[in-house]
Amino acid sequence: MWEPRLICPIADPKELERITSRPETQTFDTIKTQLTDLIKSDSPDRALSASEMEAEIHARLDGRLWKEFGTWVHYPWSRRLVHVLKRADFIRLRTDRNRYKITTPEQKTLAGKRVGLVGLSVGASVALALGLERSFGELRLADFDTLDLSNLNRIPFGIADLALPKCVLAARRLFELDPYLNVKVFPRGLTEETAHDFFHGGGDLDLVIDECDSLDIKIRLRNMAKRMRIPVIMETSDRGLLDVERFDYDPDRPIFHGRVGDPDPGEFARMTSEEKIPFILGITGVETASARGKASLIEIGASIKTWPQLGSAIFHGGGAVADTSRRILLGEPIESGRFHLDFEELVPSARNPAPIVGARSGDAPSTAEFLGFHAELDKLEEETRALADRIDPSTDAPSHLELNEIVGAGRLATSLANNQPWLFTSIRGLLFLWRRETPVRLDPMRSGSAIGLGACIENVIIMGRRLGYSVQAQAPQPFPRPPASPPSARLTCVFRFTRRPASPQDVETPESDLSDWIPRRRTERATPRARTPLPARLKAMMEGLVLDEPGARLQILEASPDLDHLAEQIGRADRWRLFGRQTHQELFSELRSSAEARSRGDGLDLASFDLPPAGRAALEIMRSWETVERIKLWGLGRGLTKFTAPLIRASSAVGFLAMKAEGDWDWIRAGRLIQRLWLSLTRDGFTLHPVTGLIFLMNAMDRDQAKTPPCWLNPWQCGELDELSRLFNETLPTAPDESRAFLFRLAPAQPARDEDIEKTRIRYPPEAIFRPIH
Repeated sequence: MWEPRLICPIADPKELERITSRPETQTFDTIKTQLTDLIKSDSPDRALSASEMEAEIHARLDGRLWKEFGTWVHYPWSRRLVHVLKRADFIRLRTDRNRYKITTPEQKTLAGKRVGLVGLSVGASVALALGLERSFGELRLADFDTLDLSNLNRIPFGIADLALPKCVLAARRLFELDPYLNVKVFPRGLTEETAHDFFHGGGDLDLVIDECDSLDIKIRLRNMAKRMRIPVIMETSDRGLLDVERFDYDPDRPIFHGRVGDPDPGEFARMTSEEKIPFILGITGVETASARGKASLIEIGASIKTWPQLGSAIFHGGGAVADTSRRILLGEPIESGRFHLDFEELVPSARNPAPIVGARSGDAPSTAEFLGFHAELDKLEEETRALADRIDPSTDAPSHLELNEIVGAGRLATSLANNQPWLFTSIRGLLFLWRRETPVRLDPMRSGSAIGLGACIENVIIMGRRLGYSVQAQAPQPFPRPPASPPSARLTCVFRFTRRPASPQDVETPESDLSDWIPRRRTERATPRARTPLPARLKAMMEGLVLDEPGARLQILEASPDLDHLAEQIGRADRWRLFGRQTHQELFSELRSSAEARSRGDGLDLASFDLPPAGRAALEIMRSWETVERIKLWGLGRGLTKFTAPLIRASSAVGFLAMKAEGDWDWIRAGRLIQRLWLSLTRDGFTLHPVTGLIFLMNAMDRDQAKTPPCWLNPWQCGELDELSRLFNETLPTAPDESRAFLFRLAPAQPARDEDIEKTRIRYPPEAIFRPIH
């Protein structure tokens, strides 16, 4: 029930008497005031005296009684009976203040237009604004939903209206504003069954306004609008984003300005709210969304059910849509496009800092990076020559081609965020490995860098043996340092080479030679479809390798409850890494598109993460530091933990390596061990995936304990991290003389395509990191 009953008192006096006689009927009769206003409006250039006004009223009544004049309107849902002017007089007086913002000829043009409106959240405000201006001849309202209490933050209905259809409530409000409006209601919403009547019934629509939440409906209505060559308007209630698609001018124009391709509507109908986030960001634009809006999207499915909307934004958007639709219907050449009417930008807060965006990968071209290495290698060449005069040369000098192959294997080692902290020089058969300074906030002790160097050393030794050499890696302590100005890179070790076999036990067997697996080792980050138990033989192999390394201890978690606990901890650590400004900036400086990774030769290729669309969208959202600050300020961000946790739970096991480490060389030994484990698992069809964020977070906290609070956190954050540290130590305890070295997950390796391997073999070219000296 949404249409009022219009009663002509002359034609149907009995119906008027019947309704009036009901005790529940409330009668509102201000007809004399209305007529007086009409007379004043019709004579704006005259100041009528009381007698002149009475004479004018008497003439217009034309002998009729007051109750016989005009129209009586009965609203059955409220039991109100209202006395108003007849149609033409009512419309003329109600729109009198439109002139000349809307001229009389324009008002007549609008009275011949049909407008369709789908969705009645923002749409309720749009409908009201259109009705206030009388910017249509017919308005069709479609929404299948009923009013919930949670809608009342933005839809101006009342608590007595709860559980009623939104489109019915919107129509009632319009009719209570103007009983002569032409409003049609589609309470089943826009469906395949109702679409024809909505777009064509009683005449074709001239314009359609999209304010619905359903992506499949958004696509369907645009496809229909394209076929009919009518424009579409949409307002998203975030930063006042107004979308105009002029399919009447350009019917071949891609929907949503081509931002989401040509999707199948049925696909979206089956998606969850979380799965729709990437497409919503594609439509609204992650690059232009507000910080609060992006922060809210991260919380969908975690602390909120769906995306938030504010009443102020709804009213703002309603006015913007009504104004734009009126101008289009009047023939103004409004172009297709996206327009922002952002009050926070127009009326900025002096206390709000300018948005700070996380560092984007690819800012510095790879050539500049390599030129920097070349300058460093120039310094290292001088120091290499000075050191070589004080060190015995190799017994057998590998050829230039062999050294290139050896260094090529070394550069394929794992390193923290693929930062490749190594440079090489060679002279007189000696190979020098230098450590570049690559400061990382979460690696204050540089243990991660040393582990990467250890992995590099292991690869060098394995490849040297493959080429027929015994390889000795000597720590630099015995080497005197020349007095010349030192370079920023520090000497890590010197390799000596001797032809083999020196003795029968030095001969490699096919089972022990891991050189074939150096180029095939990769980080596989995809979530397994099903959990596979860790084979006992692999567990025994790993434990045997660790026992051979003094001071190393391996703990393997396989039970589901243990993995569940650890999954939560790792997810929380990922969240907290984003919450430190420097660690946030470091993270986004590490991530690369495939093209950037290939161009620069470093960092982590996002394509190798195998993230679901929602995960990729979350990363794009979190690139903005301003957005992260909002989430941190609100004490939220639980939605950031949901991408890593399923990966851990689906793993065969999680391994934790502890190490008795007193200095860099102990961490280097840990790196060598990790590389041996990784290559051995690769050979045996399993993947090792580092999940070291939690390890480094705990180590950074331990290092910062002398500061109160730690320099990169505020006090309440420290409290939560203290709890995380306690939980981690309960799950994976360490002895007082042990340090946390490495955390990794294990799962069966999936068949790898060449392009999959290439994504994890992004490295600096050999000529950028290696300087042979003749």
